[in-house]
Amino acid sequence: MSRVLALVSMALLLAACGGGGGALSLDPVASAAAKTAKQGSVKVDFAMVGGGVQGTGSGLFDNDGSAGRLSMDLHAKGKSIHMDAVMQGLVMYMRSPVFHSDPSFPKGKDWIKIDLEKALKAQGIDLESLQNMSPQSSLSFLRGSTGTPEKVGTEAVRGVKTTHYHATIDLQAAADKANGSAAKTLHKLVELTGQKTMSVEAWVDGKGLVRKESYSQRFAPGQPTVTVTMVLYGFGPAVSIKTPPSDKVFDVTKLAGQ
Repeated sequence: MSRVLALVSMALLLAACGGGGGALSLDPVASAAAKTAKQGSVKVDFAMVGGGVQGTGSGLFDNDGSAGRLSMDLHAKGKSIHMDAVMQGLVMYMRSPVFHSDPSFPKGKDWIKIDLEKALKAQGIDLESLQNMSPQSSLSFLRGSTGTPEKVGTEAVRGVKTTHYHATIDLQAAADKANGSAAKTLHKLVELTGQKTMSVEAWVDGKGLVRKESYSQRFAPGQPTVTVTMVLYGFGPAVSIKTPPSDKVFDVTKLAGQ
């Protein structure tokens, strides 16, 4: 079961990363982020690197329902792991061939299920506003950040001309200026990670949509910084994200909270 728990940690990281690409808050990027979050759905290619682990993948996210599905490959210590994931709000499903190499994994099951809110509360972390991982809600508090974005230049992202911006977000200032659950989330983020600032790169196209974003973040105390880069494309209407068949799912929420 150790391999299963290792992938549970990855699920928490994915939740922290978010999925919709609207978590940018700096003018003129703020207006682009808000417009991007209003798109019914978006496709995403992403890469993560840090802590001796590299990951690449792609996915489709429904902004209206805060749901998504993705496929990714993780590389660490000379080994590779493929993983599929489905997210419905705060519930995540994960599937990987590595599960079946673990003799303790239940036969006949293909997916593990994690209720992230319950798992975090079991660890004593009360992040009731973890829903802010969705583009719409994350915008509400990150717009409180300070600073003026620097225009780096123009670049093509998947063949689309964009303007590249750079800025540093003051997370503490953002928390102080936010309200309600958004303020609580940011204060908790600073408390848990000790990270007070975040460098952000954003690429905005001529239609005012975020086409790419990149940032580095520490997701737990003492953990190494992880750099996340996402490329957004295929904007379209809302889509339906189906969850795996219940008889193929093994719920590991209690294990994740231990």
